Amino acid sequence: MRNKLPVDLLLITLVTGGLLVFAIDSGPDATRLQSVFGLLFVFFVPGYALVSVLFPGSSTTGKPNETVRGLPTLGERLLLAVGLSLVMVPSVGLILNYSALGLDPTVLIYTIGLLSLALVCAAVVRRLQLPPTQQFCIPINVRSAPNTIWSWLGGANTRWEVVLNLLVVVGVVFIAVGIGAAIVSPGHGEQYTEFSVQPDDQTANNTDADPLTEELTLDDGSEFLVGITNREHEQKQYTVIVELHRLEGSGSNATVVEREEVQRESTSLEHAESHEERISADPTMIGEGLRMTFLLYADSPPENPSTENAYRSLYIWVDVPDSIGN
Repeated sequence: MRNKLPVDLLLITLVTGGLLVFAIDSGPDATRLQSVFGLLFVFFVPGYALVSVLFPGSSTTGKPNETVRGLPTLGERLLLAVGLSLVMVPSVGLILNYSALGLDPTVLIYTIGLLSLALVCAAVVRRLQLPPTQQFCIPINVRSAPNTIWSWLGGANTRWEVVLNLLVVVGVVFIAVGIGAAIVSPGHGEQYTEFSVQPDDQTANNTDADPLTEELTLDDGSEFLVGITNREHEQKQYTVIVELHRLEGSGSNATVVEREEVQRESTSLEHAESHEERISADPTMIGEGLRMTFLLYADSPPENPSTENAYRSLYIWVDVPDSIGN
């Protein structure tokens, strides 16, 4: 007797919907549920939806020992679903990587989820176009399920073929678990912090590789715009220390002979959060060719901050006239 509702496709829809819902919440309980739904999702859902579109009919005719050639059995559907899922997920990720959206885990989950739901809708339409006796359905009989699985695994001609079937299943499970864990893991991609400094009246950002070589003359209203963007995938407490350095020597042989802390500011940022702050320069050290150094620390700064122990460092050459120092 055939099921009136496509129970298998209904379950696929519930798993997909559950993953999309829990992908929004980032709480600890949601993270555990994301892991469960994520493994099922990557391991099975997209491939099973595609198999259901390709093969809406059943391989059994309802008569004893009679099957339709060319249509996969339940066991073959499960293997095809796993194999296709492991092909579809990386393929979608590769396409997203070269698109404007980028390879973001959330975008990947929603893209595959919406694709799976579209395939499920197409599978329902194709299945309902067939006569009820030809529609594929999963016989709901919990007691006979273990015997069915064992007969499928042990249906080979030799003992070595049985062992090979088991090894294939175990290998596919390990691959699926690895991909699923990579998708639902909290650490995604490269971790770094963006750090920029520019004089308030300038438009070009300063970077480690391209410091401003033109010396700036500080006046009473000199300000610097400091920008920080957290890309560390976790909350960070940042501290910016501004120091004025007097150097002796040149190039790599230059040494700091005098230093003065000009300003110190701290801020806490969540992942992908940005912060800009204007820092006023009020030094007492005077002279020409001084180095205004901006040190960034992602944790508590050390007792003796320097460019060597800073997480990020930027600098601008400045002149401090005698009128400022006094």
